[in-house]
Amino acid sequence: MTENITISKAAPAFASMNFAVLRDIGIKHLEKMGSKVWTDYNLHDPGITILEVLCYAITDLGYRTSFSIEDILASANGNASQKQFFDALEILTCNPVTVNDFRKTLIDLNGIKNAWLVETTHQEMALVADKDANKNWFTRFKKISDTAKEIKLNGLYDVYIDLEDDVDQKDLDRVNDITQSAWQKLWKHRNLCEDFVTVNVIEEMEFGIEAQVELCPDADVNKVAGDIYYFIQEFLTPTIPFYSFKEMYEVKGKLCDEIFEGPVLCNGFIDDAELDKAQLRKEIYVSDLWQVIMDVCGVAGIKKLTIKKCNGDDVVVEETPNKKWCLKVDPYHKPKLLLACSKIFFQKEFDCIYPDDRKVRERILLQQQLHQPLKKSQATPLLDAGTDRNLEEYFTVQNEFPFTYKIAEGQIIENDGILRKAQAEQLKGYLTLFDELLANYLLQLSRVKDLLSISQPEEHSYFYQTLYKVPGIKELIKAFPENGTADDWQTFIANDNNDYVNRLKEIIETVTRQKQRKNIFLDHLLARFGESFSGYVTKVYEERCSCTDSAEGKQIPDKLLKDKAAFLKNIPELSSERGKGFNYKALDCGRPDVWDTNNVEGVKKRVCAYLGFPDHQRKTLTCPPKFEIKPYRVITEGKVQAYRLLLEDENGNALLDGLKDYKQQQNAIKDAKDLREQVVRGKITISSPDTNGYVRVYVKDREDNNALQSEMIKKKDADALKLQIETLAFPDCCAIEGFHVVEHVLLRPKDDDFAPLFDPVMVQDTLAQKIGITPTNLLIEDGYSFWITVAVPNWLPQFKNNANGQYQFEQLVRRETPAHIVVRFCWMSPKEMYQFETAYLKWLYENALEKPNERELTEHVNNLVTIMKQCNFSIREIGDPCLHTGTPVKEIGMDDVKYK
Repeated sequence: MTENITISKAAPAFASMNFAVLRDIGIKHLEKMGSKVWTDYNLHDPGITILEVLCYAITDLGYRTSFSIEDILASANGNASQKQFFDALEILTCNPVTVNDFRKTLIDLNGIKNAWLVETTHQEMALVADKDANKNWFTRFKKISDTAKEIKLNGLYDVYIDLEDDVDQKDLDRVNDITQSAWQKLWKHRNLCEDFVTVNVIEEMEFGIEAQVELCPDADVNKVAGDIYYFIQEFLTPTIPFYSFKEMYEVKGKLCDEIFEGPVLCNGFIDDAELDKAQLRKEIYVSDLWQVIMDVCGVAGIKKLTIKKCNGDDVVVEETPNKKWCLKVDPYHKPKLLLACSKIFFQKEFDCIYPDDRKVRERILLQQQLHQPLKKSQATPLLDAGTDRNLEEYFTVQNEFPFTYKIAEGQIIENDGILRKAQAEQLKGYLTLFDELLANYLLQLSRVKDLLSISQPEEHSYFYQTLYKVPGIKELIKAFPENGTADDWQTFIANDNNDYVNRLKEIIETVTRQKQRKNIFLDHLLARFGESFSGYVTKVYEERCSCTDSAEGKQIPDKLLKDKAAFLKNIPELSSERGKGFNYKALDCGRPDVWDTNNVEGVKKRVCAYLGFPDHQRKTLTCPPKFEIKPYRVITEGKVQAYRLLLEDENGNALLDGLKDYKQQQNAIKDAKDLREQVVRGKITISSPDTNGYVRVYVKDREDNNALQSEMIKKKDADALKLQIETLAFPDCCAIEGFHVVEHVLLRPKDDDFAPLFDPVMVQDTLAQKIGITPTNLLIEDGYSFWITVAVPNWLPQFKNNANGQYQFEQLVRRETPAHIVVRFCWMSPKEMYQFETAYLKWLYENALEKPNERELTEHVNNLVTIMKQCNFSIREIGDPCLHTGTPVKEIGMDDVKYK
């Protein structure tokens, strides 16, 4: 049936689309402003004609503004791949956080039917805290004194996985592959300050049933028997199904924020309610199995049902002898119903019927295949890309005037007098102002998609259009010469920097105003995701640039705008991984991916993004030494007799000379590298003075022999030379921005030779002295669970000699760190940072290996712990609101804080 299209008689929904309303509003304005000199508002008045034409133009603007948001945001070419917003799968999901999140992540792997996480009860090494054994605070021994108590580390989990039904647990290679894939997934998505101790495959506890079952007259005994065995097993160890977005939304009635809550999965969505029900069984009740069997199609009744372990030991309830109704399941085992130790007697109309075991097994296999979870996508339906309405296309109002005005294209002819032409051009010049406003509005409307886009363009926030298509416009543009030719006009139009365009830019938006508006847009878009560049972060940017105040307000730093735009673009990663740890087992082409890598903690990514650091990589922060050790030729009688080493400063001035001659230059170069390392390690000594008080400065080699020496100089000069070389070894002139995060739980003791992270007695005495609290109230018994140390270079410009800057940085890190984690800061000099990074890298590399050397790993951990313990301990490092209240009353230094 043909649809009749009619024009609605109803008034437009918006005043901007109602010509009559707009005209009345315009007349009222005229009456208010010019009623003393203008009283004729009839149709024949030219002023009223102009008003009506403008009202008509506004209705067009109102009509275009009323388009659906899909059409307004539609890309110019209709290509939806031009991304403007994050999709739900990006912005609503997150790295696994809860136990259920990790269960979903593991179930998503091939070969795993179900998974569980439990707090570990057997950490690698038992720890005991003894308040009476000061120097042996942490120990593996169970009993030292009456005050000793065992420390249970938190954040450690044991993982149990249930393999899919088609996986043979006797196939060790397949089981090992599945276990390794589980480890890789856990390491990749590990939470900050959490770790996994073991991954265990759930073992089977075999049991059988004995039953007498009555069948319906038309029942197939083989199908019924197979279904009974299958559905009992499925009831005890249910298969968790995957769902598509459509199924979750339409069938289960879930909202989008519920559907996408949790991690991204490869095989679809998992319903939390079904996941919660799929727990390890502790008992098997006959009553439950009775109901399962009764629900099987073809079963008419049950006369008898008992359960037993496959070894034949029935579980009998004492108060009701001879009634077997419950069977205990061994801890972390799954019940496995075996046909071999089960007996089901079937009756149909008083006849005994016996199933065929082969057909029963075929039926079970068929049911398993039919109920195998299907792989489904988490993708949402494609969004409506909208229709490109060419919103910016503008048709000048001058073409809407009656012919008598002669301002439209071709209406002025040669016979018209000079006065008539001048009047027409004067009116055209007046109307051009309205044309510019109307055209710019439409372009602004068409660029809403850019202003609200996640990929912010580096351009103006106010947009303008040229009016080159307006009839006779070239006679009105002052920047175009009066005697210009048609070719000159085309050249003028093609020039995007002609005086007309440049003047439009100045009028529409100044540079300062553009930055202010861009900053407002970015703040608005960031706020939609709960993010804010404020306080200390903004202050850092203002200090970096010498921003001056203008008549329009304070200038906005360009870097701040770029970093806000970059933060906005990376919000899916920065928000979803905010509580994520790094993958300490990551490999890249078979080598540990732990240095010069983006494999870092989520909190580090966020802090670096807020502060505008060039990257968030884990990398070397210390500056390269400013000295060189290189060989030079020892020439005698015009011939090279040997090579000798020389230590020079950055300007080529010789400071130390070598003691050893080399026949081969490559040997000298090799030793030069070793001695360079020795200088960095601080192997610089001063000899004892001779009888005249003169000494030498030496650099020791690896065998502790003198390898480089100075001339004989006075002790005062030797001290100065040694200090100069040490300064050259650890310059602080470079500014490689970054910091390191160390999770204490990863340094937990795993053998007898460990070094404890804290000396709690020293800690308690320090805190008691600073804030006057009873020492025993401040004992830190567990320095591993939910603690991190942040190592920061103290020589960066924003931190050097700036206690308040250091304090504000600490506050930012604490703000971005999950609330349950305590943050401890180490502000390090170049030398301290070098020592820390050397130990840190060695530990990271060894720990990332598939089979690390346990002895070397312990040595690296102890070296790292020793360096971390040397950091100054200050009250604000505790981060426990129970320890103090109030706010600092002055700028805070490293070691003393006063509270009010």
